[in-house]
Amino acid sequence: MRSSKVFKGILLVICTCLAGVSMMVSPSSASAKTAPAKVVSYSKISSSKRYHALYGNIYGNAKLTKKVHNASNFPNTVFSVTKSATIKKYHGSRSIYYYISNKSGTVKGWIWRGNLSPVKTYAQEKSDINAMIKIINTIDPDERGTYLVEMNDVTPQQAYSGISSVTGDIGSDGYYMGSVGYSENISEMQAMGKIYNLFEKRFTSSQKRTLNALYENYLTELDSAVSNENNENPISDGSAFDDSEETDADAQEATSDLSTVLVKDIASLQKTV
Repeated sequence: MRSSKVFKGILLVICTCLAGVSMMVSPSSASAKTAPAKVVSYSKISSSKRYHALYGNIYGNAKLTKKVHNASNFPNTVFSVTKSATIKKYHGSRSIYYYISNKSGTVKGWIWRGNLSPVKTYAQEKSDINAMIKIINTIDPDERGTYLVEMNDVTPQQAYSGISSVTGDIGSDGYYMGSVGYSENISEMQAMGKIYNLFEKRFTSSQKRTLNALYENYLTELDSAVSNENNENPISDGSAFDDSEETDADAQEATSDLSTVLVKDIASLQKTV
């Protein structure tokens, strides 16, 4: 009988303890759920910018209580942004969320703006491709055709790799033409200086120091070559260079030296896409 009372007492203690643990655990479990965020403010966004959603959740409401999509499922989808909301989360921190939507409106919702990346428009690259084509069109008509064909294959995504390659061809053709057609040769050499002018402000300080020295030498030699051509010095001996030919060869070499470094530095402008 005594043992039975002791056993009942032990059971009572255990039940009391379990009830206490249950009361302690229940509130904790409830608080583990994400509480609704508080919307501090809304604002409209009028912008032509488009974005890619890199990762993170897309929510059906600004209180972030309903997850509707995972952004990583739409790596190539282009989204527009029409609204923003400043959100105060349950732990007190504030974040800005954007309301995004794809073109058809089938994927839309609120996402933290840090999970968005602007879609690259390649405006600068397109401008540089057009500028390069204009420079090539200043080359003698009999010589420019090949370069224009090459430029047709240059895409905005790989603009500087392509322009670099064409620049190298112009530089090497100008150098190896020798005495065949001075006016054609000089127009290619002049184009090299224009290409340098197009990109000179975008190079690093170290690149500029090297290029500037080469460019100054190039200008000196090119001016001499142009001056000699304007004087129309005849070739005095078919077996050797006269002064005019030697001056032209110096200009070709200076152009080649500039081209060699310029090709590498233009290529360095290519960013990984």
